[in-house]
Amino acid sequence: MLIEQDEKEKKYLVARWPESQLFMEDYQGGIHLVNDESGIRKYGFAAYLVEESIYKKVVKEFEKDVVSLPNKDRLDLICS
Repeated sequence: MLIEQDEKEKKYLVARWPESQLFMEDYQGGIHLVNDESGIRKYGFAAYLVEESIYKKVVKEFEKDVVSLPNKDRLDLICS
């Protein structure tokens, strides 16, 4: 995970695939696709810069949801 900054001094974290999928539906205003050649080489396809506050919120919610799953479902989610 790499921290990036824009001109407004917002902090961004790089979310690579498959983690980037957590941000796709609800956070279009706070994420930016890494689509330049050097960024794709460094981070891969489907990587996004995600505002730090959004990243922390989504990861916290995801971890809470995963912990609440029965063990078998957690294993299926991790292995898929």
